Amino acid sequence: MARLKHWVLLAVLGGALPAAAEPPRDSLHPGNAEVWEVPDPNGLSLLTDTRRRTPSGLLYPYPPEVYPLSDFGNGWLGRGALETGYFWVGGDTRETRFTRYVERKDGPLLDLLDLELWRPESGDYLMLRAGSVGRHDQFYDLEVDRAGWLRFRGSFTGVPHNYASDAISLFDGVGGSVLTLPASLVPGASTQAQVAAAFAGRGDDKVEVQRDRTQLGLRVRALPQLNLIAQYGLEDRKGEIPTGVGFAFPEFSTSLGETLEVTSPVDDQTQTARASLEWGGDVAQLNLAYNGSFYRNREASLTLAQPFESLGLAPIVDARLALAPDNQWNNIRADAAVNLPLRSRITGVFSWSRSTQDQDLLPPTIADVTIGAIDLANWNTTAALSTKSAHARVDQLLLDVDLFVNPWRPLRLRGGFRYSDRDTHTNYLAFNPSTDQYGYVVEDGGFAASLGSEFVGIYQPTVAGSNWRYRNMPFGESQLTLDLGATLALPRRSSFDVSLKQDDIDRDVSERSETTERSVTVSANSRALSFATARLSYQYVTRDGSDIDYDIYANYETRSFPGFVPQFPDGEPAINLNQMVRPSLADLKGQIWNGRLIFSVGERSDLSLSGRVRSNDYDADYGLRSDRLRGFEAEWTVQPTPAVSASAFVSLESHTRRMGSIRGFATSSNGDAGGPNYPLDNQWSTNASGDAIGWGGRLTVQPLHWLELDTRYTFLVTREEDRIAFTNAFVLANPDFSAPAPADFPKLRSRDQTVETTVRIALHKSVALKLYYRYWRSGIDDYHQTDLPTQIGRRVYLGHHDLDYAASFAGVAVQVAFGSGR
Repeated sequence: MARLKHWVLLAVLGGALPAAAEPPRDSLHPGNAEVWEVPDPNGLSLLTDTRRRTPSGLLYPYPPEVYPLSDFGNGWLGRGALETGYFWVGGDTRETRFTRYVERKDGPLLDLLDLELWRPESGDYLMLRAGSVGRHDQFYDLEVDRAGWLRFRGSFTGVPHNYASDAISLFDGVGGSVLTLPASLVPGASTQAQVAAAFAGRGDDKVEVQRDRTQLGLRVRALPQLNLIAQYGLEDRKGEIPTGVGFAFPEFSTSLGETLEVTSPVDDQTQTARASLEWGGDVAQLNLAYNGSFYRNREASLTLAQPFESLGLAPIVDARLALAPDNQWNNIRADAAVNLPLRSRITGVFSWSRSTQDQDLLPPTIADVTIGAIDLANWNTTAALSTKSAHARVDQLLLDVDLFVNPWRPLRLRGGFRYSDRDTHTNYLAFNPSTDQYGYVVEDGGFAASLGSEFVGIYQPTVAGSNWRYRNMPFGESQLTLDLGATLALPRRSSFDVSLKQDDIDRDVSERSETTERSVTVSANSRALSFATARLSYQYVTRDGSDIDYDIYANYETRSFPGFVPQFPDGEPAINLNQMVRPSLADLKGQIWNGRLIFSVGERSDLSLSGRVRSNDYDADYGLRSDRLRGFEAEWTVQPTPAVSASAFVSLESHTRRMGSIRGFATSSNGDAGGPNYPLDNQWSTNASGDAIGWGGRLTVQPLHWLELDTRYTFLVTREEDRIAFTNAFVLANPDFSAPAPADFPKLRSRDQTVETTVRIALHKSVALKLYYRYWRSGIDDYHQTDLPTQIGRRVYLGHHDLDYAASFAGVAVQVAFGSGR
């Protein structure tokens, strides 16, 4: 309860939530947490007999009835509500997905606290809301206003993130920064059978992180045209997350390689701050702002023992991995807008930010063994570092100017210019001044434990192919965007819109340094028919760029050193297939269609139909070749009376992806398809496809003034399938020649159903009984997890499985309201 007392005190003192932040919520009361809402039979206006519709043609829902407030004296009016009860959970409640982001358990619960006070004479206003009080998913929200000049808001939200409820860890010390082996195992000297036996006595562990977020904000109207704004946020995380550690990574194809799935500690804080001035006049508006984010990690590293025997090589008995470093981001931003003659307007944005990270660096290893000619004792202190801290910095500049012109009322023109530049300063040099050697110990000695001294990660001039990256690459880039557009209003409540856009990107270090992307978008909107609204848009995108050059990375590797001895007579092995490039850089021809049709079915019903098609073709024989997406949704709503509303929906989506490559074997520096490294006989391809189908509905009825029923049902089924093709089994990492390879992988399926029902029975004008029932049923077919053991050879896993489950949540609560005027 200490957490509860702390945040209740914060709410009383007056926290503040920035206006743009997402409102706090819990599982029973999403959104504004209102508990006594009933529809206003008058709708939006007393002046019309028919329902009102949005500009898109959809019916506005019946707004909630505004109840008179109680007089609390001294000019204050108010109302409030309290909801508390007892709740039960049943079924497969230990399944991880049942409590992924919420806390559900048997017991009493103060589900909601709601208080509003208003003083019309001065415009003073106070609102306090809270939910799931005292639990890990609790929330609090406070707002204090003085009309016309002051707003003060604050919130606290707790979000648990359950990664696994059934994890089985080989290590002791889960949740901490040091993981040790059980007494039955000897670091660096245990057989696979001994590790398997140690697992037998291990129990289930829960792997989760608790995220608590506080947000404060103050807005003051200092002058009629000037607002001062201050905001502060604090996010605190504690717990552990799954992570992987590789020894001989990524040589999984060897029997000596190993990988360990372990837990990494989480104990960090992120503080955010914003201060701004907003000035608005009749002709011009100006905003000046400072933004900052400051991350601090209380855990600097994770140390763990390596269980398996080294099989004759120098054993690496433990390793230390650096965790996320402390860092900060500072930004200044100016937004300006000026109204011009002829209904024209120009807007501009200037933004500059600097991100820095200067964490103290850890020694390359904590090992002290000798591997071949490499004595790791020369690498396990800070004397092996060229600099004692990171000195990392990223500067980013943004300039964005847009002009809107309306020379003729039916015609609106716009044009924009946007330039951004990211400059990276991460010039770390992996050099050991005590030994005059370049490089670093790979995975804290993991390579050496399996493959020998030439794989340690340290440059050795006499060893052929001793190629390692020894300094950071500057991943900066500049981007220039130009766009033009026009909107023409047509007769019969219709309009036509067209826009042209070009993006030019210049990257500091990339296999493709320059790309240009162009797009044209046209759209039409029409309400020419009194009973329907139609919208249709089409976009065509192309992208091309400079030649592909994978040798650009050589300047950051030891192969650029004078006297370097290549692995093969013609040079170092190609690091990639020359004809393959990342999808974000590849040539592209893409199309996107979007359409929506809304029918007004009488005065109290809607039917909405929408669809989309996306088609991307990459001009590449290898890598991602194409991807397609098709989707369709239909929704029907009806509101015959304020006491009855119903809706039903169906959603369909499918997608396909085609990709392929050639499995390479290092025999030369030739990176071309069909060359000695990438023979065409080693080609493979895969066609991945999937679809999702969902449907459901909702019914809300109030057959009697004291009885209300709200129930909804949703169903979603997804399917994923991969078909593979290859010329021979050698393209597989670990082929089984005793049986033919399959032509496709097993299908991945999931099925999820949810039923939510709430019944409210009014016992008195200010007292009600609420009955809650939630039911979840989920099925999953995932061959990746089927019968997945905690150990496969020299690979160790936490053993988490997503399983089929059916679980329910039910409760009875009493709602007490005051100030509702009833």
